Amino acid sequence: IMIARISSGTYIKGAVMYNENKVEEGEANLIGARNFESDDIDISNAIFRMDQQCRKSDTGKRVRVKKPVFSCSLNLNDVDLAKLEELKKVEGEASENDLYCRIADRYMEGMGYGKQPYIIYKHNDIERTHIHIVSIRVDENRRKINDSYEHKRSERVRQEINKEFGLSTKGENEKNINAEKRSNYIHHARES
Repeated sequence: IMIARISSGTYIKGAVMYNENKVEEGEANLIGARNFESDDIDISNAIFRMDQQCRKSDTGKRVRVKKPVFSCSLNLNDVDLAKLEELKKVEGEASENDLYCRIADRYMEGMGYGKQPYIIYKHNDIERTHIHIVSIRVDENRRKINDSYEHKRSERVRQEINKEFGLSTKGENEKNINAEKRSNYIHHARES
């Protein structure tokens, strides 16, 4: 089952640079960018574009949105990560990145941010590979995108993604964990 963690922020540069620092340290890769002028994105221009979209066009002052930055991480469980690892062995890392990007695109569309500019990073800075998505909650007309009930919406979208992409469900994951526990118990019982 996929886990989604949503964060809000004030400044887009901080959210993007957190990920870019991970790239420099070899702990992340930029694997996708959506709704920019070009797929081959320049990070400075991306930050500038998103920051400008959060400002009033006539005055240049920030629009009245306390936390315009949308950031989230999507984390797959061990069962699904193992499936992804097999895919990577057979079809290469590009297929893994493509799948992560398709999951991110589906998530952003379901959350109502599909037309927003956003950047997708794949992280390997912890034991589990996961993705981070960085975007903004201000649309091209400089209006705040509704973020009411964002966590409930995320839960619904996450469940839809689990089904659409054939990811394990909570029940399946619990069965696998219980089977592993039984196996370990039997193994330890035989050793005694």
